[in-house]
This record gives sequence, C-alpha cells and structure tokens, in this order.
Amino acid sequence: MQHNFDKEIELFMTFDILGDTLRTGPLLWYIDRKKLEDIKDHAMDLIFIFERLEKHFPINLDKDKVLNYCIYHDLPEALTGDITKFQGVSSEERKRVKNLAEKYLIKKFKDIIDFKTIFHNYNNRTDIESKIIHMIDKVHSSTTFIKYQSEKPVNMNDSRIIKDLRNNPFVVEKINEGKDLADIFFEFHLMAVNITDEECEKYHITRNEADTIVDAIKSFATTMYNQKINNTLLNFDKDFPEETLKYNNKYNKDNYHKLVRDNIPNIIKRNGEEPIYHTLNDEEYWDALLKKDTEELEEAKNAESKDEILKELGDKLEILRAMAEYLGFTLEDVIKQANKKRQTNGGFQKKLFLETVKKDY
Repeated sequence: MQHNFDKEIELFMTFDILGDTLRTGPLLWYIDRKKLEDIKDHAMDLIFIFERLEKHFPINLDKDKVLNYCIYHDLPEALTGDITKFQGVSSEERKRVKNLAEKYLIKKFKDIIDFKTIFHNYNNRTDIESKIIHMIDKVHSSTTFIKYQSEKPVNMNDSRIIKDLRNNPFVVEKINEGKDLADIFFEFHLMAVNITDEECEKYHITRNEADTIVDAIKSFATTMYNQKINNTLLNFDKDFPEETLKYNNKYNKDNYHKLVRDNIPNIIKRNGEEPIYHTLNDEEYWDALLKKDTEELEEAKNAESKDEILKELGDKLEILRAMAEYLGFTLEDVIKQANKKRQTNGGFQKKLFLETVKKDY
C-alpha cells in the first residue's frame, strides 16, 4: 500500500518553524539565558501540564481536541511570529495579520486537518477543552518567568526594556510593592484562570466542577511559585545519579569537542595527560570558529570583573584574527573596514538603543 504524505510533510515543516520562533515576552524583558523558550517548547509544555492535571479534573474531556489545541493554537505564529502590542503593532493590525495566517493554513491543509474548526473553537473558547488549554496557556506564561527569575534575577530597570512595557500600571504598582518579574507574571496570569457562571452553563458543567478545574490549574502554578519563594525550585536534579550524567553536556563541565588554541595539545601532554584530537577540514574549521566566537561572547557576558572581560575580549580578537586569515585578509584589513563603516554609520559610543520604527499601514 502506497501512502502520499506530501501535505503532512508540508505541515510538519510549517510546525517545525515554531522551534525557531522564540516567544516574545522573554525577549522584551531581556532575559539573560543561553536558550529561551520557543513556541514548540511551549506547545510541548502545555501537553505535559494537561497530562499531569487531567486526573484532577472531575469531567471527561475529548483528548483529541485537547491535543489539537495544544499543538496547533499557535501555528499561525510560524508565519507571523509572536507579535505583541509592545512592539508598536496595533491590535487591529495584529488581528489582521493573524487572520491572514489562519486563512492560509485553513486553505493550505484543508484536505488533511480541519484548522477552521480548531482555530475558531480555541479563539472563541467554544468548548470546555479550549477553555482549559487557554487557562493552562496563561499559567505556563507565569511558570516560564518563575523559572527564569529563579535561575537569574531579572533587572527590570534595564533601559533596553520598552518603556510602555516597563511603565505598564500593573507592573509599576507591583514593582513599588517590591515584587520581582516572576511575582508580577504569577499574579497577572492567574487572574485569567477562572470559569464564570455563564461559562458553566455554556460548557454544561456545575459550579463545583468548574471550581475543581480552576483549583487544580492554579495549584500547579502556585506550587511552582512557592518553590521559587523557598529557593527550592532548582533543587530537582540534586539527587540525579552522578554516573548517569557523565555524558550529558549540561552537567559535564570538561571542555572537550571544540576548537582549541594551537599549543593546547602540548600543554595537556606536559601535564601528563594524553590529548585525543584531529585536524579539521576548511568547512569544519570555519564552523568551529563561529561556534568558538559565540562561546567567548557567552563567557564575556558571564565575566564578573573588568579584568575577566578584558581576557575574553582578547580571546575574541584572536578568533577574529583567525577568521580574517582564513578568508585571506589580515586583522588590519578588518580594522580598515570597521573604520570605513564608522565614517558613514558611526560607532556605538553614544549608547543609542533603537526600540522600534513606527510604520504607516
């Protein structure tokens, strides 16, 4: 039997774009983290949270609907990106662009999936499944910032943060109360976790059933928030068996599998150890230089003193020299090119930060 999965592959590749589409919130708050959450991460987390909470819900739910809402409710953002009002885009324009994306997806994949019903039901909360995933979606926004804030405190006075966002009345009020960003997101998004009496009638559920659903969802977020308050949230991996982590790059601190300076193998030998290494081809070498440059930038960001930063800048300069020489230039050629662009576009001494450019639509 021969199958034709052409449309499924197109849909898969469209969905895969979400893995390269970062959620805008952490970007607008300038969260300092090596990997920020993308929209595909978000979809997977919604599925996980629902799976863990479902047994606490007092009603039977259509799991096919739940899965569709979790996976596909943000699919239009594969086209539009995660647009927010704080990016200088009006609500009317955001709605217009989203509708265009939805119409495209509905028409493109109408033979294999009913996006028209999925998008309509989720956007309008027409059934209890869409309502529950909408509430879990809000909770997940709060848990994301609880995690980020626990890992590294967020500087809410960073001048790069869009003024309309930083000066939002709710944000200002909470900052004046001494709250951090996790506190703010937790309080704000939990306000959206509720089921009204009118919705009880709409979904044909009792008040008690609605309260039980809301309580389970809020309790999940509250438990995580309390662990953040008690400084226990990041202790989850303390009892991981050490032997299981030896090949895990997240936990293995040995600096292997990367480009090293020319004298490193001899230094290792002088220390009585045996280096295992090989010479890269040209394509591999260029790719390794790019990765090394990113690595040095990360180390400069994490440096705790000016002397440490100076050391990392020296490492970056050495990488820049190697890149230039690989391309047949010299470091002096690079400096000449930089000076040429400085004459037309200027340098970075004025510390100017472009927030957005207003456009007429």
